[in-house]
Amino acid sequence: MTAAEWGVLLLCCALPGEEKPLSLPQFQELGRRARALGCRGDDPLRELTARDLARLGYDAAQSARITRLLAREAQLEQYLRAAAAQGITAEETAPQLSRSRPMPPPSPQATRAACSCVSPAMSA
Repeated sequence: MTAAEWGVLLLCCALPGEEKPLSLPQFQELGRRARALGCRGDDPLRELTARDLARLGYDAAQSARITRLLAREAQLEQYLRAAAAQGITAEETAPQLSRSRPMPPPSPQATRAACSCVSPAMSA
C-alpha cells in the first residue's frame, strides 16, 4: 500500500467511532484545492495542520474534522490487523481484496507525505 492509498483510507474509510469520513466528492475537492495551491511546500513530510487547511479555504470546523480523520492511524492499523487475522488483506496492485499476503502500513513519514497533498491520480 502506498502512502497515498494510506491517506485515502484515513480520510475516507468508515472506521469504528463517531467521526464521519470524507465522501468521494469531499475528498476530490480536497485534492483539487491542494493541487491548486501547491501544497507540497519546503517539507512534504511534515504533518498537515489546521493552518494548512485554512490556507486551502477550509473553515475551523472542516479543518478540525480533516485533522481528526488523519489522526486515526492507530484505529486504521487495528482495523487492518483484525482483517488480516481473518485472512483478508489488500493487494498492492489491485483494489480488490486478496488472501495472499498482509501489507504492513507505511511509515508515519510516508503517511504524513500522502496526507499533506492528495495525489492527483487518487482523486481522478
